[in-house]
Amino acid sequence: NRNKIYLRIFIAWIGSVSLGIQYICCPLGSILIDLMGPRKVGLAGGILSTVSMFLCTLIYDIRLYFITYGFMYGVGQAMLLAATLAILPHYFNKKLSLANGLMNLFAAILIVILPIATEKVIHSYSLRGTFIFLGIINLVSIFMTITYIPQLLMTATQSKKQRIKESLGLEVFKKRNFVVWCVSSFIGIFGYLIPIVNFKISNFTFLFDIFILFIFFYIFLNFIIS
Repeated sequence: NRNKIYLRIFIAWIGSVSLGIQYICCPLGSILIDLMGPRKVGLAGGILSTVSMFLCTLIYDIRLYFITYGFMYGVGQAMLLAATLAILPHYFNKKLSLANGLMNLFAAILIVILPIATEKVIHSYSLRGTFIFLGIINLVSIFMTITYIPQLLMTATQSKKQRIKESLGLEVFKKRNFVVWCVSSFIGIFGYLIPIVNFKISNFTFLFDIFILFIFFYIFLNFIIS
């Protein structure tokens, strides 16, 4: 029983590393987009994510999942996420907020549907079949990023060092509202992840109450600073 508990903790760390790498590397993806554009970065992210999923089908040592599913997939998803957000202003000007909201709406629906579909696949076709299934989904993202045709011209008058420094945008941390928003987002994300991580446990009702509390706290702070 103790070995099973340790194994579950070890497996949970793989998913945590992947999610953590995804958010940590988003600033890197944004910098690459300023240098190369959202289409190239999104395409690279889609390829990296797809390759990592298919590499997972060849692995028999669970520790190697930290490299494929943890690091490679996390970096790939970070590049995809940054590119998807960056391409919106190229196509939407007056209704950018609506486009962003619709994108996040469909992403939220997918977050609910995908674990259910993945569970059915893993019971029917084993773990290897599940990674193939996820690899095919990520393969679709490659073809979707090909359609990311930039509409806004990129100015290359500055040097790469100056463009990277500008991309970091550290001056924004001097604004109090932005700092408050960052703190509220950091706190709100704990509640946001509860349904994803603990969807089927017995005390889900209690956790859902905590989830609602965190989300309302996040919305309230964003309303105050807006």
